Amino acid sequence: MRYWLTFVLSLLASVYGMAAPVLITVELPTVESKKSWHQLKIPTYELIGNTAIAETEESRVGWLRQRGFQPNVIDRQPDLTRFMIVSNYDQVLGLKAIPVWRNAKTVLIKPDSNGKETKKDYKHQARPLNTRPLPDRFWQSIVETRVARRNITADPFVQSVVDQVNSDSIGAVIQRLQAFQTRFVMTDSSAAASAWLKQKLDSLGFAAFYDSFSMDGSWAGNGMERNVIAQQPGAVLPGTELILCGHFDSYSEISPLLSAPGADDNASGIAATIEAARIFRQYSWKHTITYACWSGEEEWMWGSGHYAFKADSQDAKIGAVMNMDMIGYMNDGSYDVCVGYTDSYDYCQWLVDLYLEAAAVYVSGLTVYEQADFISDNTYFSQVGYPAIGTEEYPNAWAGGNPNYHQPTDVYSSLDPVLFTMVARASLATIAVIGISPGSVDGVAAHDVGVGDRLRITWSPSYETDITGYQVCYGRVSGQYTDTMGVAGDSFDIAGLMTDTTYYVTVWAIDTAGRVSPNAVEVTGAPRLLPRAPEYLTAVPVDSGITVAWNANLELDLAGYDVYRKIDGSSYDSLTSLGDTFILDKPLSGAGRYYYKVKARDTDGNYSPFSDTVYCRPITLDQGILLVDETNNWTTGSFPRDAQQDSFYNYILNGYKYEPYEYGSSLQKPVLADFGPYSTVAWLADDYAGLLASGAVNDMRSYLDNGGKLWLAGWKPSGNLHNTVTYPADYTAGDIMYEYFKVDRAELSGSTDSFKTAIGLGGYPSIMVDTLKYPASTLWGKTMRYIEALTPLAGADTIYVMDMRNNGSPYEGRACAVRDSGKTVFFGFPLYFMDREQVKAAVQKVMAEFGEEPLGVTGKPENLEMITSVRLFQNSPNPFSSQTNISYQLPKAGMVSLNIYNIAGQLVKTLVNGNQAAGNYVIKWDRLDSKNSQVSAGVYIY
Repeated sequence: MRYWLTFVLSLLASVYGMAAPVLITVELPTVESKKSWHQLKIPTYELIGNTAIAETEESRVGWLRQRGFQPNVIDRQPDLTRFMIVSNYDQVLGLKAIPVWRNAKTVLIKPDSNGKETKKDYKHQARPLNTRPLPDRFWQSIVETRVARRNITADPFVQSVVDQVNSDSIGAVIQRLQAFQTRFVMTDSSAAASAWLKQKLDSLGFAAFYDSFSMDGSWAGNGMERNVIAQQPGAVLPGTELILCGHFDSYSEISPLLSAPGADDNASGIAATIEAARIFRQYSWKHTITYACWSGEEEWMWGSGHYAFKADSQDAKIGAVMNMDMIGYMNDGSYDVCVGYTDSYDYCQWLVDLYLEAAAVYVSGLTVYEQADFISDNTYFSQVGYPAIGTEEYPNAWAGGNPNYHQPTDVYSSLDPVLFTMVARASLATIAVIGISPGSVDGVAAHDVGVGDRLRITWSPSYETDITGYQVCYGRVSGQYTDTMGVAGDSFDIAGLMTDTTYYVTVWAIDTAGRVSPNAVEVTGAPRLLPRAPEYLTAVPVDSGITVAWNANLELDLAGYDVYRKIDGSSYDSLTSLGDTFILDKPLSGAGRYYYKVKARDTDGNYSPFSDTVYCRPITLDQGILLVDETNNWTTGSFPRDAQQDSFYNYILNGYKYEPYEYGSSLQKPVLADFGPYSTVAWLADDYAGLLASGAVNDMRSYLDNGGKLWLAGWKPSGNLHNTVTYPADYTAGDIMYEYFKVDRAELSGSTDSFKTAIGLGGYPSIMVDTLKYPASTLWGKTMRYIEALTPLAGADTIYVMDMRNNGSPYEGRACAVRDSGKTVFFGFPLYFMDREQVKAAVQKVMAEFGEEPLGVTGKPENLEMITSVRLFQNSPNPFSSQTNISYQLPKAGMVSLNIYNIAGQLVKTLVNGNQAAGNYVIKWDRLDSKNSQVSAGVYIY
């Protein structure tokens, strides 16, 4: 008994697991692979280097492989809130949790310890796994190459701004914040510190405001905190923010509630932010400058995350984020700082490069190092697609560079005023360069002219009124431009190029002061003699035809396209020449399979290589029945083998024009093009474990919308359509169960229920479980479990109800099959395990309603069912208390007698005695004899 229970529980767990969410990693090494992945809309939470960390249903893993990806399952039914990302883990001592994924420098862990211990163990090298899917802005940023202005020369205005940075002014703010003793989150001192910061910004002429947020789930407890924000509107581009920021909260490992002065971490960065506000307020800037004092950084960036996520939700424009965190401690006599961004988000590299340039030009004596992975208040900005970097003293405080890190000894007297002044100057210089420069040029594109040595570069003209022209820079190496041309308009032809060679091109705006855009998008182009092969060819079935479409070629001398087609196994023939990027091929026969490919041609008569090939079939609804066999190809265990299922399906559909379609794995998923030629699709999913139908739901909808008819039967079929085995399930408008199968709710019988018979209604024959084919008979004790109880919508017909072996079952008499007359039929139970003769009779009833004629039958006779012999079926329910149903079938018209006898052979009652037409019949017996007296309980023969 113990073994039986253990096995069943394991089996159920494995079945549920196939439909449960899984955490996966996927390698996306190229720009095209990132674009393709993003188009799938799989919730993706991280992109670390080229590794995406995403969540999907396990049943879709094969589907992803079919599309060329190689997902690796790293956790099942994941709780995303438990995962941590640890960067530069080789520098972290005592990594306790076992990594579930790692690359050369980063690990994904699921710690057993609580959040507070994790914070103490991993310090700034750890952060929670992002639990918000990366937005469109992130993917747009990650697939573009953006470069910074190189070799900048000193601008007198920027130098005058930088020279105003004063160590005493910064020091005074640091000491005032230190005087709060602690600024640990959700303490009175934190509230007092934020109030002082608001007052300080107000005194500088700003209308500062609180940006409040809830820290629900923080390791330090739950409560409200607030950022302090001040903004200076831009004169030319007020809709774009440049953010100077740092965090004011502090932490001490010994006593965060009482003694966390946080002079370096991070009164130093906040003081530099206040200093920027003091100086920048005197001038007009093209962009809006935001001065942000974040709270909750020590709790993994709660405050900055709140602001970043809100900006993303409002589609705000943020041109750059300059975060300053721990910029005042020097341990080796060298004035140096590190600058970096989070998680290899290379689209932030231009901002690091600009910082390096600005520091070299405006801050003599400061050495700047690039940091491999910078985790601070810049992190969440970059995760939603905004360019964001951070600065920190070198060597890193968390790596041992500052012995006062997170200690009560982190006080002003341990800092070097020269260092924090120099770092502040470099940070302000970076934002000042952006703030006075023209905005970056949008819409840059490189077009192949088609003559083999020329590219036409176009861009969107700037709407800034002081732009005098543009610089077009190009070369054969990314980021290295050997040629520069001045242009007055919004396009330029680069001539004298090498044929079939890739060139990298940027466009920069120049204003009346001679200032140049701080960054530019790099695009590529290759001059060719021959057109490129057309890309992204698609074929979509329509009524009696196929629409073929593709992306337009960008060659400027393009003349048009030639479309080629083949039918079935024939050779390709030229179908047509046209200038558009689509063709409607019509009328077509549903009997054929059609294949297409396309060539582009230019004005000189040159042809491109062929495109990829696409396949399709039209919607004709004239090819009979498509039998979709969604069963696992079992080779072991208690379930039937695929050959057994095939034999069963062949038997029940024998006599009809039908074509089988094997759907045993996600790689074989049928689509609308597979359905379209057939007037009926019979989708039989008798597989207990597999849930594959969900991948084809949209194709089912389109097929039904185009006039097709669909019969779906199987084990947990509504769960199969939704890729879940969670019951009960309620359906509403817009769901396929509600709109097409007319079902409002589905429930599932349990392990204590045993399905015996589907009792037919409305002329449908009853169908009994075949006792010789009980599934997993040695494990389930010869029971038939997990049958769907359906609640049909008004207007739908219940055609089968359940008869259970256990008469006290709550599912007794519940609907288990419904129909939307002439359109859909839905069976909530599998067919293979039922009596095959009764199933065959049911098939004939379904097909007759759908208008499917048996082979050799013409016209529209009243009864189209194929019945080859007299059959008397087992009554249902059996045993019974008040009434039972007796079913039989007749192959032709004739005299019929149906009698009830007791075990002594005595006639009890005659139920039928007369001529009947061919067909299926169900007769009810209510335990009354020929005298209308109720007979006693016992055994009777009919």
